Amino acid sequence: MICADLRTVYSSATESQAGQALESFKIKWGKEGERIAKLWENDWSELMAFMEFGTHIRRMIYTTNPVEAVHRIIRKVTKSKGAWISEKSLIKQLYLTLMNQQKSWNRKAFHWKAIQLELLDKFGERYGRWVSQ
Repeated sequence: MICADLRTVYSSATESQAGQALESFKIKWGKEGERIAKLWENDWSELMAFMEFGTHIRRMIYTTNPVEAVHRIIRKVTKSKGAWISEKSLIKQLYLTLMNQQKSWNRKAFHWKAIQLELLDKFGERYGRWVSQ
């Protein structure tokens, strides 16, 4: 499957390994692989922007999107009700809904200790001074 083979590219440990995985992808998938690989190569620097981070930080970046979570919550509220009596009532409903969801925002990221160690390694004292020991 094409998606599974592309995953080996973006889940590689380093950018050079990702490049090798992309070359293998091109060989395996022939013309279709070359067409897809060309798209990746055109935007390579943007696609590999997170490669400088460790695996735990990258997983957090890929799987945690607080903006999308807020949009999902707001869509759920506004989609289930067609109209409000005033703009103020809509704002109140959104405020109460967001405050009710606040508990889910305060959860720690998966493998938080490992992420903190990676951040300390990458940013040193710049990050370390904000971490309570």
